[in-house]
Amino acid sequence: MNMGVGKESIEFFKQSFFIMAISLVGAFLAGTVLGGDLMVSYIEEFPGLLLIVPAFLATRGNVYGVLGARVATALHQGLIEPGTDFDWRLVNSVVASILNGVFISGFMGVAGWSFFTIIGREVSSFFPYVSILLLAGLLTGVTLSFVIVFLLFLGFKYGVDPDVINGPVVTSLGDFIGTLLLLVSVLIIRWLIYAV
Repeated sequence: MNMGVGKESIEFFKQSFFIMAISLVGAFLAGTVLGGDLMVSYIEEFPGLLLIVPAFLATRGNVYGVLGARVATALHQGLIEPGTDFDWRLVNSVVASILNGVFISGFMGVAGWSFFTIIGREVSSFFPYVSILLLAGLLTGVTLSFVIVFLLFLGFKYGVDPDVINGPVVTSLGDFIGTLLLLVSVLIIRWLIYAV
């Protein structure tokens, strides 16, 4: 038996177990926020929005999982280093991810609103509905990009494989941050509607 493989497996298990435990806590927090009376009561003011939440959260993991994978690969290949000077590769990846996340959120808003209207289901007015998803897309994009890059750099600096961090962390953070910032977006748009 190759002892190097055994040691590597144990190290991978230790890193993965810790990261998965953190992800589990994040998933519980996301569920707590999403299932809370405050979240449900405000989201229900915009009919049809609650039905789009699973799709919104899924796209957070998809879009920012790609960002995490690109950063992890660049770290492995030595194309970027934590704590180094301004790097256009990193900036371009972050900007592309944020734009992609916002575009998908807007598309989801238009498609969701159109679908609910066509099938005759009660749905909020068009502009508040789409605006909430666009704002949530922007807020989650900026926040997730910063947090993912920070955690990957921090883990890499301390010898944790960024690929081990990326999958579980992006998924749980996407759910938790996505849920929280969707609620913030609902509150902001709601405030703007009542302020006008």
